[in-house]
Amino acid sequence: MLSLIISSVAVLGIGAVYGADMFFAVAGQTALKRTGNAALTEVMGRLHETADARMPVFIMLGVLSSIAGAVLHFGMSSGWLSIAALVCLLVWLAVYFTVVQPVNRKLTQAAVEGSVLPDAKELQTRWDSVIVLRALLGAGALVCSLLAAGLAQ
Repeated sequence: MLSLIISSVAVLGIGAVYGADMFFAVAGQTALKRTGNAALTEVMGRLHETADARMPVFIMLGVLSSIAGAVLHFGMSSGWLSIAALVCLLVWLAVYFTVVQPVNRKLTQAAVEGSVLPDAKELQTRWDSVIVLRALLGAGALVCSLLAAGLAQ
């Protein structure tokens, strides 16, 4: 029963982050290319202001549950899958902190101040440059967590 709870928490946490990244990889990226600097600064700044405050709980649920699954099933296939999910999430976090978060901060600050960033499009292009990678890492973590859940039963 503990394995099922841990796996469910991992899947729900990772799934929330994966879903957001997949949305932007498939739809958001294209839509944002059609906006001007003012709209992009305001909308993405406000989205990041909210998401950066609320989304960390989901990624941390995924990370902590993956660690728990690895410890609980150490040496078994499900434990290795939990480790693989954790690796995907740690790489996702590295990409987030090095590429995404600096862009988020600039857009958020501008939106809060009510200013328009003249380089908003370039910032968004930088953000977009890793969204497919983030979605793939999320998919990898999600698949590994789902497989670990199935094997842990």
